[in-house]
Amino acid sequence: MGDYPESISDIKQEFQILNSTENSEVAVLLLNYNQKLWLTDIDKYELASRLQNIIEQHQLPSDNIVIGGFSSGSNVSVFISNCIIEMKQFYIDPKAVFLIDSPIDLAALYIASEKKLLVNFLRPLFKKVSGLFKH
Repeated sequence: MGDYPESISDIKQEFQILNSTENSEVAVLLLNYNQKLWLTDIDKYELASRLQNIIEQHQLPSDNIVIGGFSSGSNVSVFISNCIIEMKQFYIDPKAVFLIDSPIDLAALYIASEKKLLVNFLRPLFKKVSGLFKH
C-alpha cells in the first residue's frame, strides 16, 4: 500500500520488488488504497473482502501472504492485517506485515498536527495585533 498521494506507478517506482519477483512464483498485488491514517470497521471489512476476492479470482495461495505499506499505507497494512486475523470468516493468513516510514503513533501525530494548525491559524492574527501596537 502506498504513501499518502501515491498512484500504482509511484509505488512501482519506489518499491522495486517487481524486478526481483518477475521470474518467480511470487504474486505481487499493489494497491493505492491510501490517504487514510485509520480505517473504520466497514473500511476494514470491505478491504479484507476485496483482498479475499482477488486471491480467489486469480487462484492465488492464501497461506503465504505478506502485507505491507509505505507511510500512511503502512497504517492501512496494520489495520487490515489485524482485521483479517481477528475475523475468522477470512481465510487469508498473513505470515508477516511490514511497515516503512509509518506514522504509527497516531496520538502523537494528532497532537503535533493540532499544534501546527493552531500556530498556522494564530500567526496571521499575531501579526495583525502586533501591527496595531507599532503606532
